[in-house]
Amino acid sequence: MLKSLSHSGFSPLSFNRGVSKEIRGLLEKDKQPKAFRVRFAARSNLIARLGNTRFNTNVNLELLDSTGETVIAASRRLANRPELIEVKGLAPGTYFLRPVLARGKWSRFRLRANTTPIPDSGNTASTPRFLDLTSTPTQVGEFIGAEDRSDYYAFSVGGFGFPTGQLSLALTGENSDLLTGNVTIKIRDSSLRVVRQRTSNGRIGFRFEEPLAAGNYFIQVEPANPTRDETNYQLTLSTTAIPDRAGNTPNAAQIVSLDASNSLFQDFVGIGDQQDYYKFTVPKSRFNLRLTGPNGNLLNGEVTLRLRDNVNTILEEQKTAGSGAGLAIENKTLAAGTYIVQVSTTARFVNYSLVMAADPS
Repeated sequence: MLKSLSHSGFSPLSFNRGVSKEIRGLLEKDKQPKAFRVRFAARSNLIARLGNTRFNTNVNLELLDSTGETVIAASRRLANRPELIEVKGLAPGTYFLRPVLARGKWSRFRLRANTTPIPDSGNTASTPRFLDLTSTPTQVGEFIGAEDRSDYYAFSVGGFGFPTGQLSLALTGENSDLLTGNVTIKIRDSSLRVVRQRTSNGRIGFRFEEPLAAGNYFIQVEPANPTRDETNYQLTLSTTAIPDRAGNTPNAAQIVSLDASNSLFQDFVGIGDQQDYYKFTVPKSRFNLRLTGPNGNLLNGEVTLRLRDNVNTILEEQKTAGSGAGLAIENKTLAAGTYIVQVSTTARFVNYSLVMAADPS
């Protein structure tokens, strides 16, 4: 909302929310220029037009900051052509519109201004702005600073058959520009516990991806230092649903057919899906298995591998020592029967490739 404030040496200009206001006046060469003091209580867009000036004169239009000294936008067209200032995303605060007689001894003018408040994201977790995130990037922008210290966005990930989602988040200044203050981003779960936090350092933002179990979440945006940092910001957000191919229990195991040729299975384990089970039935066979990162690369987290028989007895158990090399079972003789391979982790997100073969003896 744009509010009028009286001040010695300045003329009042009052606005209704989102409605144009017009004022007419007179400028004289030897008198102090008139300036019109306005205040935004919320981040807003401003359009100001100046016209109806006298023939053979030139009146410019300037937008000044809260000191009334620094010009932050101006329109200086030749002769007595109409002037236009259009600024998007002005932060809350005080500004001044000032007509300036650049040519001639005097001129009348008509100043018309309009403000459009930008919808503010909720400032608490109980009043968030709800976002419907998909794999198509969504952009949202806001202001944070001393007068608006926290913005909350709510979103959901996952669903039936998709126990996990991947959140992609990029932080920049407005319109992908630089930030003017440091920003802290917190990802919170439905109980408001912080699952990921990051703070920008300098004017350049950042991006990250975060795996999340199916459920409801909040993104909290706040100035790193509420008394010093303020900025317009832009978030680019998307989520990717990750399907669960392998079941999460022995009874829900993915049924696979194995023979002497290698069979490849690619999946992940992590937050929301910490167990994968594969079930196969073979005659007496030599069994081989290799577990690596995708396409034979290194694993990006700790993984435990277990081979079980049909009564759930562990026949083989291996564990990686953190991220790195994979695991293997080589030429293990299996009697005819049904077996289960279990892949599990306590890490947040581990992609893996599983290659298995069973060569009948």
